Amino acid sequence: MANDDDNQTSIPYQAIIILCLLGACAAVLIAWAMFRHFSDDDDRVERGDNLDHDGYTQAQYMRIVRLRNQEDLQRKYGHHNYVRPKPGMQYHVQSSVSTF
Repeated sequence: MANDDDNQTSIPYQAIIILCLLGACAAVLIAWAMFRHFSDDDDRVERGDNLDHDGYTQAQYMRIVRLRNQEDLQRKYGHHNYVRPKPGMQYHVQSSVSTF
C-alpha cells in the first residue's frame, strides 16, 4: 500500500472557499436576473404623465426645484435678474418660479 493521505485534496482549502463564495454570488445574480425578467414592471415604471397630489408631474416638480435652487444660488452670490423699472417704480428681482 502506498502512503496516500486521504484527507489531502488537490485544491487548497482557501480556493474551495473562494469558489463556493463565487458560486453563491453567481446564484444570487441569476436569481435576481430571473426575478427582474419575469416580474411585473408596471409598478416600477416611472411615467412622465402621472400627476401627484399637487398637480405636477415628477419631471415638472424637479424642474421647479432645480430652478428654485439656481435662483437661490444667484441671490446668494449676487447675480440678480433685474427688470428695468418704469419711471417712478422700484427695482425688483424677477423670478421664473411660481411659489406654492
